[in-house]
Amino acid sequence: MIDHVSQSVSGPARSRQLNDLHGLAAAMARPRLKATVEAGSVRFRGTAIKYDVHRSPRRRKTVEISVRDGTVRVAAPVFTSKAELDRIVLKRAEWILGKLAAAVEETPPPRLAMGDTLPLLGEDVLLRVETADVARTAAQLEDGVLRVRLPPGMEGKEAVDSAEGAMLQWYRAQAAEHLAAAVDRWWPALGRGEKCRILIRNQKRRWGSCSSGGTVRFNWRLMMLAPDLVDLVVVHELAHLTVMNHSREFWSLVEKHIPDLKERRKRLREAEAVLPW
Repeated sequence: MIDHVSQSVSGPARSRQLNDLHGLAAAMARPRLKATVEAGSVRFRGTAIKYDVHRSPRRRKTVEISVRDGTVRVAAPVFTSKAELDRIVLKRAEWILGKLAAAVEETPPPRLAMGDTLPLLGEDVLLRVETADVARTAAQLEDGVLRVRLPPGMEGKEAVDSAEGAMLQWYRAQAAEHLAAAVDRWWPALGRGEKCRILIRNQKRRWGSCSSGGTVRFNWRLMMLAPDLVDLVVVHELAHLTVMNHSREFWSLVEKHIPDLKERRKRLREAEAVLPW
């Protein structure tokens, strides 16, 4: 059939037909392109922005960036270079960081069970949930027991949600007090100018962060770590007031104050893997 058509066509039309046939043969010989996923990363004003690249043969020209659940997703054509993707992400860096900050990487509150033990600065405390003559649910540490008291008549899912909310509020209060004291303790060695603003957050992916404006954010889950690991995170974030990246200069500054830096970082990773939430 092809031979017959090629023979019946002459001049420019025949040339176009032959070109079409060659193009068809080449297309059939090429392997079909598949969608792929890969990781990318850029640094903007000392902050690393990690992103997932989703390449699709169906996407021809445009690159689309979205932020969801603390993850930056970049949808791109198959042949877009990494350098071009980095350039596009850097161009939208302020928007991306704004989206990530606005979400505050909030996570659902933990599920509690009577008799659980909860970590507090390297020690275990026993959880007790009980009904008491109180107007609203509150948590209080008494003799190594975290007592969560519920108003009369509260039960079922309402009681669980209320108890978890009170426990989270209690942990955040402990974090606000303890971390403010830790910053005060380390400020003479690492502080820069006026005392930094401290915020306690319910972050999913970070122990802490430090903005170029001098605001330091800490995860309330730091209260579940041993005190020397809390100090590691505090020193890490305060060091960013001097060096806003993770260069060799930055790590030298941290290690100057945390001589066993490698060992503590290892323990921090191990603790993160076994924390209840």
